[in-house]
Amino acid sequence: MAENVIKAPKAMNRASALQVVHEIKDLQAVSPGTVYLDMSGVEKIDSSALGMLVHAWKTLGTTEKDIILQTPSEVVEKLLHDTNLHRLMKISHKAL
Repeated sequence: MAENVIKAPKAMNRASALQVVHEIKDLQAVSPGTVYLDMSGVEKIDSSALGMLVHAWKTLGTTEKDIILQTPSEVVEKLLHDTNLHRLMKISHKAL
């Protein structure tokens, strides 16, 4: 499972989120199964980063693959709930 894990940066903004989306697309092209996005170290996330995560989620959905936000930090968890994205995206609190 470790090969399907992408570590999110501490600060997720448009530029860093774009890099994460590219990594997700590259990974889903060569590796079967679920992609885990380790959100444990994220301290800041802006709206453009959230939009790119939704884009990645939609893209993977068209390939019948999943993206799971793994161990989101408190900041991310609160934002996901405030925006109701926790209803769309799968979240896991289990350590990898």
